[in-house]
Amino acid sequence: MMIRVMYSESSNYGDSIYEFYDGFKDGLDKSAPNAKYSEPAFLKNDKNNFEVAIFNMTANISGITTYSSQAIIKSENEVLIVSYLSESKELFEYYYYEFENIVWSANRV
Repeated sequence: MMIRVMYSESSNYGDSIYEFYDGFKDGLDKSAPNAKYSEPAFLKNDKNNFEVAIFNMTANISGITTYSSQAIIKSENEVLIVSYLSESKELFEYYYYEFENIVWSANRV
């Protein structure tokens, strides 16, 4: 199991999480053309002014099937990508649920 966090700050991410997700998915499609994605859930936290796209992905990497839950968090020109990656499907839905809770927990801060 691996948890990966990537952070970037740039002005070329587009105006919305939808635009960023489209670009992100295009990159993934090129690097992992056989990957399968769930439809992303797009959420918005108005209190703290950020948007989130959450989705699951299954891919075959060097003959090993991997399961990944992804949370893309965008606030203006900042993007945080949190990924859970594992060979085990057992925690697949758990991390998706936890990523979704990130949005609602932050709304209470």
